[in-house]
Amino acid sequence: MSARNPPLRAAPLSVCDHAKAGGHGPTLRQSGAAAARQRAPPCGCRTEPSGWVVSAASIAANRTLGKRPLAGYCFQGGHSRERSDVRGEVRENGIVPLAGDGTGTFFGAKRAGKRAGPRRGNGCVAEQGGTSMVCRLKFLCVASLLALWLVPWSAAWAYKVYIATDMEGCSGIANSEQVAAEVGKQRMAEDMNACIQGCFAAGATEVVVRDIHGGGQNVDPRTIDPRDKLIQGPTPGKRFKDVEGSEAIILLGYHAMSLTPGGTLAHSYSSASIQRMWLNGREVGEIGIDAAIAAEYKIPVVMVSGDDKTCAEAQAWIPGVVTCETKKGTGPQSAALAPLEEARRLITQKTIEALGKRKDIRPITIDYPATIRWDYLPKGSLRTHHPAFKPVDNPRRVEKTGPSVEKLLLGR
Repeated sequence: MSARNPPLRAAPLSVCDHAKAGGHGPTLRQSGAAAARQRAPPCGCRTEPSGWVVSAASIAANRTLGKRPLAGYCFQGGHSRERSDVRGEVRENGIVPLAGDGTGTFFGAKRAGKRAGPRRGNGCVAEQGGTSMVCRLKFLCVASLLALWLVPWSAAWAYKVYIATDMEGCSGIANSEQVAAEVGKQRMAEDMNACIQGCFAAGATEVVVRDIHGGGQNVDPRTIDPRDKLIQGPTPGKRFKDVEGSEAIILLGYHAMSLTPGGTLAHSYSSASIQRMWLNGREVGEIGIDAAIAAEYKIPVVMVSGDDKTCAEAQAWIPGVVTCETKKGTGPQSAALAPLEEARRLITQKTIEALGKRKDIRPITIDYPATIRWDYLPKGSLRTHHPAFKPVDNPRRVEKTGPSVEKLLLGR
């Protein structure tokens, strides 16, 4: 029983002489217009234009309580208190239409002219303008079916984004001194937060951020948006830890491949060991290799941020990728930097744009078995770290072929 319709204790429904004689109101066969034309009986009851009868007891009781009189009367010559108790007797003085032919309504057929099926017992107590039990059950059934239908759709809208973050390409960084200093960690964290903000603004429900620079322990977790999952430290055998289930990968703060003219802090994985790299005979840097690893998980790289040389390299490797230029590379240790706030806004905007296109950007295609070849620097110790790579036509060139780019790169 709702607070709006409290049970009425005073003046329960009664049967007047006029009703006992069968003269109250229209039968269910009469139209509402015919009911409206009937003269009000002398007993004090009132016939509504809709065909409902407001009993004298109902009028008096509701007037006492300061309420609007509600139609209410039992038919077939009497009022079954026991049955009406079961059906919610006297809910605001109980409401039923009168039926001179001995048929009544059971939670329905309230309007004159709409015939209800026969019902056992003496009377029917329902609620005018209220909600019957059958109606409530129907509503619950429909609502349950609707909920079951919506569950898979809501799951379809939920998606996960993976952000792999390097440092050299972050906004506000132009040289290796900044990378080594605390300012580099701060710039990296600020770019991460701008990207995370764009992910959630684009509707992502889960965001994983991988600190991928050096040993992977650069940013202070307390400075990162708490909505994300931050992965730090070494992840042996895995370039992108916990990437499974992602719909898109973003390469944030990346740089151009080694020996790129004008590329700020350009290198290919190891500035101390590797001079040049090739994947299946095509010269490649970290962008191409990481896009190939992402493709092995059937996940597209949808955005790359860094200097202008980085953006051009990304577009050459990943058709349709969205790029975010945060600076213009002017040399290995210099750059023309965009204002920090402007760069962060751009990262957020480009992230939203890229995720909006995630269904249209496909993982890149790599032929297998794949072959990675690289030239290592004379001072490098590449052969020590990757003994499975075999020398080829150059004293400083090695290569290896295998079924997975990730396994080739990480030696697993």
